[in-house]
Amino acid sequence: MTGQTLTTKVVGKRSALFALATSSFILSVLTLGIYSYWGRTRIRRWLWSSICPIGIPLEYTGQAIEKITGFFVAAAFISVYAGLIVMFFTYLSLEFFSTVWFGYIGAILFLFPIYHLARYRGRRYLVNHTLWRGLKFSMRPKALGYSWRATVYSLLTLFSFGLLEPIGRFQLQKYMIDRIYYGNARFILGGNPWSLYPAFLPFYLGFLSTTIIALYSFYININYIGFLVLSLPLFIFGYLYYKTVIFKKTASEVLIGKGTGFDVNVDIVRSIWIIFVGHILVNTFIALTLPFAFLLLYSVYDFQGKNIRNISTEELPLWVFIFAAFLFYIIFAVYRRYLKTVFITYPFFKYFCQTLTIVDAHYLNGLKQLKLSKHRDADGLAEIFDFGGNI
Repeated sequence: MTGQTLTTKVVGKRSALFALATSSFILSVLTLGIYSYWGRTRIRRWLWSSICPIGIPLEYTGQAIEKITGFFVAAAFISVYAGLIVMFFTYLSLEFFSTVWFGYIGAILFLFPIYHLARYRGRRYLVNHTLWRGLKFSMRPKALGYSWRATVYSLLTLFSFGLLEPIGRFQLQKYMIDRIYYGNARFILGGNPWSLYPAFLPFYLGFLSTTIIALYSFYININYIGFLVLSLPLFIFGYLYYKTVIFKKTASEVLIGKGTGFDVNVDIVRSIWIIFVGHILVNTFIALTLPFAFLLLYSVYDFQGKNIRNISTEELPLWVFIFAAFLFYIIFAVYRRYLKTVFITYPFFKYFCQTLTIVDAHYLNGLKQLKLSKHRDADGLAEIFDFGGNI
């Protein structure tokens, strides 16, 4: 690298990603989810290799066998942990309140720290299996610290009716980013959470007004439901605007090592448009798939010599509801995730990377590789909470 300012190219075609995602989805369904680990690995490698700072692609080195092994190890841990927690809180709830509902609520709350633990470990796995120019990225194993901080910030956000959300989001992002290294150069997130509040305000007002109108309409006077036409657009576009601003500000405030940084010139309106159109395309594909799902359910039942149209819901056997739930999961979790990768994640990151320049890149010369500890269980814990196969 001879220049101080470097550009980033994205070379992958969305048609190729769509073909890869489609084949991965079909094989995942046919193998009852087993192939999803290989499919996810292939998609990640494709995405990483498409991003080329100064023409040199990123590399993803994760292995499918690590994921599937990590998943079963994490599943065993979660099963034991959740079982013990549920039994403990159920006993306390019955003992003191003569009902199980308080126990269920307590058990769910105690799963939140595990969710945040999984999120940090999943991010760490991705970082630790990313290379560029022969040097590995790495992330410190500080998942427990992230977990309790995220739990506290979640409670503070809840008790403040959402007003502390930007502060919690910024602090958690900083906690993660400040523990990432490229070679021996550390990432540091600058800035402050107060800069997020101008973008947060429209989203918060939209959320607040939509919630109030919905509750008032359903519980007091249904005639006011029409006001959702005014509040819902503010809520939706406020959310997209807030998320886009977070992404832009976070990237712009990151420094690597002695002073290498990023200059991000994304247009907020165009970014929102990419995400908005992506959601329309995803939901269109889902809508087109639903008739085939109903036809499949009808055909399977009719194959047994019975006509599903001639019986009541109470007469349907249990397996019909289980099969319907399975189809619902396949379409709205697995299939939707693959579609979001093609129509939302990739287009947004493509536009984002095309506007991204690396500033003062000469500071990255002469970096050395840190000695890394092996992430033995892959992102198995994250897989437990990752319904449908998030990228």
